[in-house]
This record gives sequence, structure tokens and C-alpha cells, in this order.
Amino acid sequence: MNINSINTVSYKQNNIMYTEVHKTNCAQKQSVYEFNFPYNYYNLSFGRKTPEELIKKIGEENFPSPVILEKFRNADKKDHCLYDIHTEHYKELADCKTLEEAKEKYPELSEVKEAKDVKSSSDMNILNKIEGGGIKGLSLENLSLELLKRHYCYMKITRDNESYFGLNKKTVEKLFDLLHIKKLNIHYINTAVQSKSDLRETHSKSAQEYYSLPERRQQISERVKKVWDNDDGSRRSQASHTAKTVLHTEEIERKAKVTQSSTESRERKSIAGKESWERDDGTRRLKGAQHAIKVLHSPQATAKRQATMKTPEYKLKISEIRKLLYLNNPERREEVSKRMKLFYKEHPEYIKAQKLAWERHPEFTKQMQEIAKSFPNLGYIIRKKEKGIKLSDEEDHVQTAFYKKCSELMPGYYEIIGQEYHNILVEWGLKEE
Repeated sequence: MNINSINTVSYKQNNIMYTEVHKTNCAQKQSVYEFNFPYNYYNLSFGRKTPEELIKKIGEENFPSPVILEKFRNADKKDHCLYDIHTEHYKELADCKTLEEAKEKYPELSEVKEAKDVKSSSDMNILNKIEGGGIKGLSLENLSLELLKRHYCYMKITRDNESYFGLNKKTVEKLFDLLHIKKLNIHYINTAVQSKSDLRETHSKSAQEYYSLPERRQQISERVKKVWDNDDGSRRSQASHTAKTVLHTEEIERKAKVTQSSTESRERKSIAGKESWERDDGTRRLKGAQHAIKVLHSPQATAKRQATMKTPEYKLKISEIRKLLYLNNPERREEVSKRMKLFYKEHPEYIKAQKLAWERHPEFTKQMQEIAKSFPNLGYIIRKKEKGIKLSDEEDHVQTAFYKKCSELMPGYYEIIGQEYHNILVEWGLKEE
């Protein structure tokens, strides 16, 4: 039978959590019910998942120390007990006599504060109670260190009242925040605790006990069958969608991993692509070029391009590109200048169109003449440029400053002249609308 959806249901029996697996063939509306393992045993990843997979599940940022992360990443796949690595790393913390000693040995604890140094806080009541001897075996002098030992050495979670002097979870977490003690991530703690060898043996015995009772599987099968028989279709639809999404994601990740890790695969694809283009008689290239031009000049692309060109970020980017191309490359600038002069010499009508565009907006010309009075050498610089003589860095700076000043006092003037120039070329039949 082809399985195309999987769903699980968890329940508790005799203080042990169990997981029920339901597999469905949505096309044939057939179901198989499997109930093979306790819940914790099912979620126990060791022996089936690699350290790298568990690191991805926990999150690298949730490891308390990079040393633990690196040791766990390089651990043997068959015996990668995170709990042993963690306790081995923090075993010297249990012997520390002062907080300063602990900070010196463990840099990740450097921000922890001494309780006696906390002067003011909205949560001072608990500190006052500890200072007054209200909690047996605890004082402000040893509070920070004791909390660190219990949390980091023995991985006691904050809701474990007995491990934290009878304090409730809310109070313990307030103390952690007050003393800048970073809580261990709950996924990290669960994964570490479940990796303990004695716990794995317990789960294994529980699973064997579960397997040995077929009547229990039958009871659970009937219970889940009743749930699925009463389903209105939403559960099957959700299960099918989830399964397809997981399978699709796994396939994408698998292909990406193969492509990235296989140099030979990339080389074969490159060679095949080159051979395909070499066999092309021009038809494929022509179709590709036609499609690109069609997309480039579509109304949507044109509107988007025009909107982008008006943004300050785009103008600044173009300005930087021009500086890179021309100011820092004199040869390139001279080459473009020669080409433009040659073009205008062969097509004088474009020069006339430019002059006419400026004549139609005399207010801009008058304003620029006024601005030019602030730049005494500007006339000499412009004449020098018209003759094709290379400008010095200082002269080039003066010219740039002049045009920048014009843009500030006459915002949008260059675009208006450009549009006028375009309209004249269209009127004269030198350019299409």
C-alpha cells in the first residue's frame, strides 16, 4: 500500500507517554494503525540522528558554550551523549568556591552578578528574605554561585522546586534575571537529559514491555480507528498536506546538498549546458533574446524601472557608478568623450535639439548664470572641457560642485530638460515616441 499521509496521537498510560502512528492512503481511503513505542522513546533521537541533525534541531545559538557545541559536533555518531559532554565541561564549576573563580574558568558566565552587589530592584523582597536568613542554607554571598551550580552542573530546570531551596518557578526566574544568569534552553536540556544511557535503557525496557502486549495494541487501534472514522475529512486533509510538505522540503534539501557538495555534478551540468549552446543554430539564442526584450519593455517592467530611477537611493547608486567608471578611469572617460564628439559631429541635429531644449526653458539658463557667479573659474573650465583638454582634479571638483548646487536650487531641472530634449527628437522624427 502506498502511504501518502502520516499522523501521530500521544496519550499517557501508567505514567508513561505513548505515541500512536496512523498511516493513510488518501486515494484508496485505507488506513493502517501502528502503535509501537512510548512517546519519550519515539522522540529519543540518539542512535538514529546524527549530532549535526540534533544541533540543527536545538539551534547553535542555544548551546551554552562553543566548546560544548564543537565537542558534540565532532562526537562519535554511535555514542554522542550530550549529557556527558555537558557535565564534563562544567564539572569544575561544582568545585568553585567563589563566583569570580567560576567566571575565570567559564567565559560564558562573565555577566553574572553577585547578589550582594544588586542595590535596587523591584524584586528586592526575595533578596531581603535571603539576606535575613529566611531561606535555610542560602545567603547573598553564595546565592549566584549556588544557582549556577544547580542549573549548569546538574541541569535542574527552574520549575524543580526541591532543587532551588523550595522556591517556585516564578521566583527562581526572577532571580536569574536579577543576577544576569542565562537560562539553558529547554530543548537543549531535554535533548541532553534524554541522551543519558540509563534513561535510554529505561525507554528500551518500556518499549519491549509495550511490544510484548498485543492486546494493548489492539485496544489502542480500536480507539484511534474510532477517532478517524468520525473524522469529517479535515484531519486527513491536514495530515496529507503536512506529509507532502515534509517530503517536498526534504527533496529540495537533498537536491541542494547534492548540488553543493558534488563538484563533478556541477562540472557535468556546465559541460552539458555549453554543448547544448554550441549545437544551437541561433534559434534558441534568438528566442531567448526576444523573450528578454519583451519582458524588459513590458508595461509592468517599464513602470517599475521608472519608479526606481526616481528614488534618491538609485540616483546615489548611479552617481557612485559614474565616479567609478569615469573619475577613477581617465582612459574610459576620454574614450567616451571622443565617441560623443564624433557622434555629434556626424549628427549636428542632436546639438541643435539640445540648444532648443534649453531655449524653451530660459528660467533655468538665467538661474544657472546666477549660480555660476559663485564659481569664478567655471567659464575657463567649461571652455577647456569643450576643447577636449583634460581637467585637473581641482577643476573637476569645481565642475561637480557647480552642478550639485544647480540641483539643490533647481530640483528636477535636469529631468525637465531631458524630457524636452526627448520631445524635440520625437517631433523631428529622430526618435520614436
